[in-house]
Amino acid sequence: MIGNETIVPLVVSEPRCKVCRSEHRAMIDAMLRQGTPHTEVRQHVNGILGHEYFTPNNLSVHARKHLYGSDPAEWLRKSARAQRVLGDPSAVPAHTRPEDALRAVVEIGLRSIDAGVAVPEPGDVIRAARELKRIELDGERATEEQMLREIKAFTTAVKRVVPEEMWDAVYAEYEAVLTESTPKTRGAQ
Repeated sequence: MIGNETIVPLVVSEPRCKVCRSEHRAMIDAMLRQGTPHTEVRQHVNGILGHEYFTPNNLSVHARKHLYGSDPAEWLRKSARAQRVLGDPSAVPAHTRPEDALRAVVEIGLRSIDAGVAVPEPGDVIRAARELKRIELDGERATEEQMLREIKAFTTAVKRVVPEEMWDAVYAEYEAVLTESTPKTRGAQ
């Protein structure tokens, strides 16, 4: 404890994990946190060791379960706080907001899948598909809302500028233009 702050352990360690037990763990963790692809990390460390000690699975499991712990956002918040308490602001991770940490986790996950060291579970695929659909629908709703705001603003501007006796003519022209621009369906041809 420093002052009234408790120092949070910065490292998750699992005795059965080859990476956690390795004397090269600090280097491996640093490379992974910098976004170095797992394949490159594995080749580098295995090159130092002189044989194929680490497998893609070793690095994937370590990165998912031990590098950030079970909650990457929480680990980053605690890590940043602990580093500030220790007085080394240069060591504070760049991503200290939870949403930034989650983006980093997504990036690491995508890189792991791309490198072939991680395969999404069926439940993860279903959740990802649902989330994508939700994002698409939210985007469509936002676009619709923006279009409605623009239409209302344009209508208000027309009413402010165009004399009221011309509104019927403007509306009739609007309907004519709309009819001209509406795509013809096959049955109506």
